[in-house]
Amino acid sequence: MIVRRILPFVVAACFVAPLSSEAQSVNAKRIASDSAQIIGVLARLDSAWHAGDASMWVSHYVPDATFINIIGARMTDTSALRARLAQIFGGVFRGSRHVGTLRRLRFIGTDAAIIDEDIEITGFVGLPPGIAPTAPGVLQTRMRHVMTRRAGRWTIVASQNTAVVPTAGSPSSPDASGSEVPSVTIDYSFLLDNNCAQFARRPLDSALVAHVIATVPAYREQWAARGPALLRTSVAVVGHPFAYHEARPSIITCGLVSMSLPLMLNAQSFQRGRALAGSQAGEMTVFVNTLWHEMTHRYVDDILARMPDRTTPLLTKYADETPVVLAHLHLYAIQELVYRRLGLIQEAELATGVEEQLPLGRVNLGRAHEIVTKEGAEAFVSELQRAPRPTGR
Repeated sequence: MIVRRILPFVVAACFVAPLSSEAQSVNAKRIASDSAQIIGVLARLDSAWHAGDASMWVSHYVPDATFINIIGARMTDTSALRARLAQIFGGVFRGSRHVGTLRRLRFIGTDAAIIDEDIEITGFVGLPPGIAPTAPGVLQTRMRHVMTRRAGRWTIVASQNTAVVPTAGSPSSPDASGSEVPSVTIDYSFLLDNNCAQFARRPLDSALVAHVIATVPAYREQWAARGPALLRTSVAVVGHPFAYHEARPSIITCGLVSMSLPLMLNAQSFQRGRALAGSQAGEMTVFVNTLWHEMTHRYVDDILARMPDRTTPLLTKYADETPVVLAHLHLYAIQELVYRRLGLIQEAELATGVEEQLPLGRVNLGRAHEIVTKEGAEAFVSELQRAPRPTGR
């Protein structure tokens, strides 16, 4: 049973002339009846959210309704609204809880009303670009609906939702220490790149270096928009927090492969993503995946370090595999579940295509994927879920 929180709220009505006592009584009954119907609509919006049912949600809107969401996007009919809701119900807000608290209900005449609600969303796996949780694990918004009575039924003609921003410096702030996932600072390191090139006795690709330097702001934007959702979903899937609070990846272009310690990302793989996808979107997808991949290596290593002999039954079963294969088994299991939950199947396929082009990638990484498919991703993740919790958290 879904219980909707309804705190005492203000009901106001605007009339042109004073009413007789009999008319006031009739009017009071009408207001009470209309208020109950409107509250019922709001409750059914909560139910639609919990069911992940976009069609159920928009059934309470007129066909040409306008909806402005928390990132300022405007939808001008129910077809657009349904598509957007289906996207978030299957993505960042999949499985989340949505509870509205009615704050004010104002009737304009007898057939129109303005409704103000406080919304609290929990259990999300990510948030839309530019939106931060109001408090750890909680997104609060202010929703305003305009409703009209048509053919005896109250329906919504316009809605605007505004996110409540976290207090500066609060634990939920993206830059505050102690946030639920590590903060990430992305830079290109010429010193590291140049030293690497000299050691390998291969000159840097000046065109690629210039491209990376110019693209660093876009890399940062892409990670801010997509990366935290991947990290939060990883935590939701595995059930363990990150043992570290901050990551500072350095982008390089030389011959070194991407790695987790020290955290380095080779931009050559981003370009392979661009070539495979035929667009800059492919470059950005592979960049985001590569950073998540390397951060997840450390995440898994930190969990395994708390287990006896740093191993699991499945790692013991496949002990004869190469170290590269073993290092990717739990990681690929997490990737499968995280990307599936977020609906990022094409992104995962692109990342796999790029990995197969890496040295020994098709043999070692392909073998790791094969084992995860054979055993089931859930089997590997369940081993991590049984690990002792980190101390000091």
